[in-house]
Amino acid sequence: MKESEEQYKEAYNRAEFYKDLLSHDVTNILQSIVFSAESGLLLLDEKEKLKAKLVDIKDQVKRSGKLISNVRKLSKLEKEAPLLKVIDVKEVLKNTTELIQRTTHEKTVNIRIEAPEHKLYIQGNELLRDVFENLIQNAVKYNHNPVVEIVIRINSIQDIEKKHLKLEFMDNGIGIIEKSKWAIFDRGYRVDGNIGGRGLGLSLVKKIVNSYKGQIWVEDKIEGDFSKGSNFIIEIPEGNPRLG
Repeated sequence: MKESEEQYKEAYNRAEFYKDLLSHDVTNILQSIVFSAESGLLLLDEKEKLKAKLVDIKDQVKRSGKLISNVRKLSKLEKEAPLLKVIDVKEVLKNTTELIQRTTHEKTVNIRIEAPEHKLYIQGNELLRDVFENLIQNAVKYNHNPVVEIVIRINSIQDIEKKHLKLEFMDNGIGIIEKSKWAIFDRGYRVDGNIGGRGLGLSLVKKIVNSYKGQIWVEDKIEGDFSKGSNFIIEIPEGNPRLG
């Protein structure tokens, strides 16, 4: 038994080593390819077809890098409880939305935040940014309109035990069919072109929200008509900045 236990530990440590090595090295390689593609774009302004191909390569590389990052974060969340601290939700949201609007060029993205004037806190960590990025980027990606409209509404709600922050991410995208509204948060979920590719990112979002003792689900923006867009809803217990 002792020998088997040692072999198991050795195999586990080896797997962890190769996983970390793969994540680090492949990420570096992908970053180099992105740099090369971006440099090539500067030299090919008049060759539109080749330029479009390079843009496609760049986008695919970025998707690969995001996949690696998500796998690593999911693995870490499954192995250990995250360290939490008081986080200013509006500040993280403001920084994330500004970055996405600044770096999205293929569509016009209008984001409106409706929130109380005062600061709003939760017990969270740096992964909160991943939650916001995933939800907003999905709203942009799965949207056939030339102008993407996103409304983010934040309210403080009281239940029997404590106050929660309720965050709603409402978009004018393609929406999500009823039978997929829960399954979409499962890792690697695939059904059709409507939602293909969202699974891993949203499974990470759910894992992060759960680690904050919160919950997430999705509804139709217009009740009964999924085609008018989605409303992703998050509820997370409020944090107290005086307690740190």
